[in-house]
Amino acid sequence: YLSERRVSFRLGNRIMVFLRMHGYAPVQHALREQDINALSRLPESILQDLHYETYKLTLTTHPLFKRMTRHDMRCIVGICHLAASQEKLLHGQVLFRCGEEAKN
Repeated sequence: YLSERRVSFRLGNRIMVFLRMHGYAPVQHALREQDINALSRLPESILQDLHYETYKLTLTTHPLFKRMTRHDMRCIVGICHLAASQEKLLHGQVLFRCGEEAKN
């Protein structure tokens, strides 16, 4: 999960040290954060860093978020931590349709 999401070596090491100290074995081949139960046990500050590193590249491809990164980094960190998430979709499955009301 950490390498697939391009989490920095430094943060990945912090996460692995924390998990090992608390008796969690590393999980192989999980694709989403939700698939790795041990990650929910991380302190909020480490989770915030993880979410920022996980979602920042995707968010900053949009001009609005790219500009926000330059002017209000805390806002982008908050969006990554509180508003961004991952979804598994089957081939051909539609995430949302234009004009539909959001469910989450």
